[in-house]
Amino acid sequence: MVRPVRYALWAALLYMAAASAVEVTQSIGQYRANADWVTSSEGGQKPVVLIVHGTMGHKDMELVQQTQELLQENGYDSLAINLTLNRDNRRGFMPCDVPQTHRHEDAMREIAAWSRWLRDQSRHEIVLLGHSRGGLQVAQYQAETADSAVQALAMLAPMANRRQKNEDRSAKKQPGKQFLHCPDAPSVSEQSRKSYARSGGVSLTEALSRVTVPADVFIGSEDNSTAVITSDEIRWDPELRHVDAHLIEGADHFFRDLYLDEVIEILVERWAE
Repeated sequence: MVRPVRYALWAALLYMAAASAVEVTQSIGQYRANADWVTSSEGGQKPVVLIVHGTMGHKDMELVQQTQELLQENGYDSLAINLTLNRDNRRGFMPCDVPQTHRHEDAMREIAAWSRWLRDQSRHEIVLLGHSRGGLQVAQYQAETADSAVQALAMLAPMANRRQKNEDRSAKKQPGKQFLHCPDAPSVSEQSRKSYARSGGVSLTEALSRVTVPADVFIGSEDNSTAVITSDEIRWDPELRHVDAHLIEGADHFFRDLYLDEVIEILVERWAE
């Protein structure tokens, strides 16, 4: 009888997050981009958290909504963005049966655009938080731009991007079939395939070595994805002493159930230092 109660509580939390979100939009290049803006009574006195979803995901995913709700409970404002993936006003998961023309590195331009949007709201202190591929992208963005508004990074199950292995594995796949999470994508541009094979051309550890702000990486002990960085890869790298690796026992790739509460608790304590 425990499971239905937990599910009801979970649903209530997600409803609260969705109900308190205000959708905002802006034009980035030729596409309209949208994001969920969630505020709290104390948020204006603290850094705002800019959240980037994972591969072909979206801002309304369970993990993203719960993250915003937990941040709000702890007095933090947050902005969860939808990467356009070259679709106007995109919503939900990116379909597999439409033309795939987007590139991994397009996220850099869109993160920059939303960082500017936050500064236009007089929010000059930002924490970048990314999940999975989004974790890799926020690290690469900060390594490339040294955005002065960014005060810290937080990455949940981030892609390691061990480049040579990614490129070798991608080269063995037949064009027109497998693409990212799609078992059969009928229309994929060559530039998209090449871009995601390289995923920015910089590994997560290389990107983090160039970042000067504090960074936290969270890995679930039950995450079966071999693409995700391991805690040892962080802890044993002498150039990553400013990065804290946290192994969350029992968590999977999406930090389901109460594991995300543990992540946010660690981050809130870290940001208060």
